[in-house]
Amino acid sequence: MMSANSFRRLSLSLGTTLVSLLVLSGCGGGGTPTDAKKVEAIQQPVLSDSQEGRDDPIASAIAVEYAGFAKKTPEGFWYADTKKTTDPSKSFGIFSKTSNLQALFIVFDDNTATEMLPQFAGKPPYTNVYDGINRIEDDNGEETLRSGDKMKWILSQYPLSLKNGDVFREMVAGFPSAVEGKSILVIARSYDPATAFNHRHVLFIIDTLIKEKEKKVEKEEEVVKTEEPEKELTSSEDIDKFLEGAAAAINENLSLPDLVNKANKKYKSAEGKDKAWKETSLVVGIDSEGKLRSLADKTRVPTEENKQAVKAMVEAVQAVGQFKDAPIVKSDEYKFVVHLKGSEVKLKSLDAEKF
Repeated sequence: MMSANSFRRLSLSLGTTLVSLLVLSGCGGGGTPTDAKKVEAIQQPVLSDSQEGRDDPIASAIAVEYAGFAKKTPEGFWYADTKKTTDPSKSFGIFSKTSNLQALFIVFDDNTATEMLPQFAGKPPYTNVYDGINRIEDDNGEETLRSGDKMKWILSQYPLSLKNGDVFREMVAGFPSAVEGKSILVIARSYDPATAFNHRHVLFIIDTLIKEKEKKVEKEEEVVKTEEPEKELTSSEDIDKFLEGAAAAINENLSLPDLVNKANKKYKSAEGKDKAWKETSLVVGIDSEGKLRSLADKTRVPTEENKQAVKAMVEAVQAVGQFKDAPIVKSDEYKFVVHLKGSEVKLKSLDAEKF
């Protein structure tokens, strides 16, 4: 259990940045506002600049790996990139205009999100609230998700304005991560400040996206136990051959946006050589069958050019799907770095010193 001092330091580090809060008047639990008052309300900054209605590939990868969600959202929803808001904490967003919700999912390296949920409800991270004014709890509950995990949630109202007594409603929830030992904190509210927030849409999309956990089949002990032969590791020469083939497969699927192509042409015209995109790269993890297990954006300078470059690389890697002749290594996952040079990608093993 985290100490009170640790929790206060955590709250400070999380900051307060999240888009548009719900404007409601009266005390109805999710009904239509009855009186559109002009008030001096709390303002919130924008959470994400991801393209509306389109799943962000980086956010999708985080959702798959850490929340156990499906790769794509259903119609009317989209994954949003929220790393600028929560950095260095991993996160992703799920937005919907039709269901009027924006939900932020933050990955914790322990069970804080599930064990300390009431503390987060008191003053939710990435939310501007009036200091010293208590929330009013509207509802709470516990859901059994399709994964079999339990998710607790709390719906509360917070003052939007000190003048007229207007409030906004927000839900916090916590459930175990798909990665053992981690947990996911959810912070959700209305997408459109002028429309009422229905927290049931949040519960619906989480249970819709989350996958059922594979059932473990316990094998009966054999009378005669045999030692498993040690697996033969792939040689460095064969790893080099794999990287060549993987780079070719990724380049076949690589489609660079105009902004990146213009930057490449401008650099080559000025310097006489291809631009090495040193400020952005992608770390890819695959299993022994070549199937994608992890994607990590290693962008050091988040310019719009770098962001579009790494998105293009993510989409190209995902398009390959399964890499041929995957290396056999000591761990269950082989990782390599994808780096853009000019209009093509170059690959290296994660532990290699340079390209």
